[in-house]
Amino acid sequence: MFMKNDKLSKAINDLIKQSARKEALLIMSLSSRKEQAEFFKYYKKESFNVCCLVIDKIKERLVAEGLLKLKKSDHFGHPFP
Repeated sequence: MFMKNDKLSKAINDLIKQSARKEALLIMSLSSRKEQAEFFKYYKKESFNVCCLVIDKIKERLVAEGLLKLKKSDHFGHPFP
């Protein structure tokens, strides 16, 4: 797992609305190298919606593993209706 770094912080700040940045950084700081590589692959392709889906997928895994809890007020990890 990675800790927050400048490259990741810049990408999150460029991509995510301010109210969701703290949550996105937490999720990404708990992500694996493989998950971060997937995020940056889509970020470099400017597939920004897919980047958000990657964060959602990571959040779902972290919740399933008990590392994070899913709250109604969270921006990421909610299943599609």
